[in-house]
Amino acid sequence: MKILIITDYLAPQTHGIAVRMEKMIYYLRKFNHNVTVYGSKHCSTSDEILPSVNLPQNNDVNICIPTFALLYDICVNNYDIIHLVYPPCLTGFSLFLLFLLFPIFHFIFGLRTKIVTSNHVNLLEYKKTHYNYFTGNVMHIIYILFICLPQLYISNMICSPSEYCDMNEIFGKSDNFKVLRFGVDTELFKYSNSKRRNVLLYVGRISNEKNLDNLVYKFIEFNSLVLNKYELWIVGFGPYEDELKLIVGNYDYIKFFGKKSHEELPFYYYQAKAHINISISETLGLTLLESISCGTPIIYANCDVFNNLYKNDFPELCYTGDLLANVSYIENNEYLIQQKCKEFIKDYTWENAARHLEKLYESIL
Repeated sequence: MKILIITDYLAPQTHGIAVRMEKMIYYLRKFNHNVTVYGSKHCSTSDEILPSVNLPQNNDVNICIPTFALLYDICVNNYDIIHLVYPPCLTGFSLFLLFLLFPIFHFIFGLRTKIVTSNHVNLLEYKKTHYNYFTGNVMHIIYILFICLPQLYISNMICSPSEYCDMNEIFGKSDNFKVLRFGVDTELFKYSNSKRRNVLLYVGRISNEKNLDNLVYKFIEFNSLVLNKYELWIVGFGPYEDELKLIVGNYDYIKFFGKKSHEELPFYYYQAKAHINISISETLGLTLLESISCGTPIIYANCDVFNNLYKNDFPELCYTGDLLANVSYIENNEYLIQQKCKEFIKDYTWENAARHLEKLYESIL
């Protein structure tokens, strides 16, 4: 297949979307597909460079701006698949306007090229956290008009890492919506059943929607009950970091480690008794999978996405407000949970995930 991928998310960005796209591109090329990537100049995987602007809420991301050269490439080169990675994907909106103004072009284009869009962030949850009632409603309208509706108009297939995504919530489930498989680098995040330290670990972006202030408060309460024998390690960076450090104050058993490369993360997973994520805004939560791959138990939020992924195998590790109960269970069953982790992760390879994406592409050609 001849595939064009347009994405704002690539290495050296360290978050889950960038990791996924790097792996998908690598394996699709390994499967002998002809893959062209458009991204920002900061990303070495980009075959073609698009101008970009920095995202104010996340300095790790540069939003790419479509050019006439890109639109020309789309029009004259016979790509089998064009994969647009959301949000926000300004290229998708540009194609939407082009097809809306020239419907015949949309018809002719659709005879030879199929468009796949994938959504990796639940922006409806962001709206609840970052905006007041008025601003939130304005952003909701913008989101519908500039991101959701264009996808419905131009896409042959709309994908998400989970069935619990914004598009399904807004428009209802459809045969056009598909769930992407996902994986983890089991060579980098190698399994170990070594004894862990009394450390709870959070790995991810430090921002409002991650529910980190609540995590800090609950950890302080928990640690007082166990006579301050635990530490909370926070690995990552983001716009909420300074405020969170003010909340932490002088509690020296809560430590910030800043931004770490993907290759540095296994060290932190191997140290921790458990990796904890009580954010309810995730579409996947790749760091939890990385933790499981390392043999480190997880404590996860009681939300649809995480319950669908983990509750069948790790029901006792669902966080419902009683952190002491979660940690006590891990302390009493550490080796058993590590064995479950080893079995759980076997199906979650990036090669399997890329094969699944390949089949999704083929299904619409």
